[in-house]
Amino acid sequence: MTHAPTRPDAAGRRTPPPRAIAAVLVAFAATLLGAVPTHGRDAATPSATVATPSASPTLTIGGDRIVRLVSDPSATGPLAVIGGRGLYRSGDGGATWHTAGPVPPAPEVVAAGDDAERLMAGGDAVCADEPTAEPLWGSTDGGATWDEIGGSAGIAPLATWAGAGVALGVACDGLRFSADAGLTWTAGDALGGEVVVTSVAVPDAARPAAVLALTGGRGSGVLRAVDLTDPAAPVLRPPARTFWGTGQIAALGPCRLLGLATGVAVSGDQSVTWTSSRVGIETATVSVDPNLAPIPAAELERGFGITAVAFGDDCARQFLGTGRGLFASADGGATWDPVAGADASVRALAVGTDRVLVETGDGVVVLPIAT
Repeated sequence: MTHAPTRPDAAGRRTPPPRAIAAVLVAFAATLLGAVPTHGRDAATPSATVATPSASPTLTIGGDRIVRLVSDPSATGPLAVIGGRGLYRSGDGGATWHTAGPVPPAPEVVAAGDDAERLMAGGDAVCADEPTAEPLWGSTDGGATWDEIGGSAGIAPLATWAGAGVALGVACDGLRFSADAGLTWTAGDALGGEVVVTSVAVPDAARPAAVLALTGGRGSGVLRAVDLTDPAAPVLRPPARTFWGTGQIAALGPCRLLGLATGVAVSGDQSVTWTSSRVGIETATVSVDPNLAPIPAAELERGFGITAVAFGDDCARQFLGTGRGLFASADGGATWDPVAGADASVRALAVGTDRVLVETGDGVVVLPIAT
């Protein structure tokens, strides 16, 4: 099956990678270890009220506990989050928030990095013998209202570029491309019957191109770029890197941060060359390449996996989430230190001006960035 990442059933700025990836990693490691909102044009009116979030590490806005981060694969737009009662946005890096609209009509919400008003929401494009195709929705007013996009059911949105009117999605049989902001879609390269899109990053919000982390059967993973500069002739580039298991990708200009079961791989030249490290994250990763040697029994027993990655305001400052909490690096990924306050399994990350938003199974935790 081929599917796009999904979000948990509860109810940015920097790379909130797809929610289902945490579940994929947990399930992968486990294998080794043996209220409905209304939507439509009159669904809600956004509030101009600015709310300061609670002082508690768990983010609560106006009494609404925040449970999800909105995905911005370019990591350049305003932070956006979802609670049990609504969608909220911050224009100051998470210091204050305002209500942008109702809870989105579908779980997988993607924002355009070049226009915060453009959002897409869809379901998980998981193939089965009789798949249930969830509708695709679009918003042009920041999530205040949503319209169903007819004829696009079963497509999970991955990224969108408002200026170019281009969107990237995935269906159960491969990638989908749109040259009219998601109104119509054309089929792209088939990814193969057992390939999963585990993560997506957009290096430049103004340029329609993305980097995809894919994983397939037998634990094989690959990093590939897709270029939609000409939406009539999209190009899926040859593999830039292969790896074992699942991968989490973040991009900032020419820089790439790839989280793997074996540690992190970092590139400063658009995936041409890479350096690898697991210094400081030994307890969350494996010490061998499973393609070459068996994973030690002790590491299988404790579990492993990187579930989210993100850049700070430059390529040197990096963050990663694991099943053991949050880690940070100030030296370009060479060494890592645990960040106190987020000890639960991390599902997604978003980085604001001076804080990191960490999505866990218990909600979104806000932690200050150490200077």
